[in-house]
Amino acid sequence: MSFPYGGMENPCLTFVSPVLVVGDKSMASVIAHEISHSWTGNGVTNKDWGNFWVNEGFTVFLERKISELINGEDMMKLESKVGSGGLAGALKSFGLDHNYTKLHPDFTDVILDLFY
Repeated sequence: MSFPYGGMENPCLTFVSPVLVVGDKSMASVIAHEISHSWTGNGVTNKDWGNFWVNEGFTVFLERKISELINGEDMMKLESKVGSGGLAGALKSFGLDHNYTKLHPDFTDVILDLFY
């Protein structure tokens, strides 16, 4: 049985899809991200879902530091640019005034919208 997403962190256990375990290290940043949650995302975490950026922010920071050690500074900078581009695309898609693009969004009565 395989995990349906790239990876998912849990305290003391990380699930990764078999497609991430490759010999060329091309998926190392995804694995580093999920393992980083064990130290940052789950150790220094958000108070509630409105502060989820704390969880992912510290985790991405550590992921990029690991990437720099494995792949060098140029690759880390490229991954940072790709990440910034993804953020810019999400901001453009939702709009700068949308609740989801606020630093502290209000998720009151929104949870069901995430699944439907």
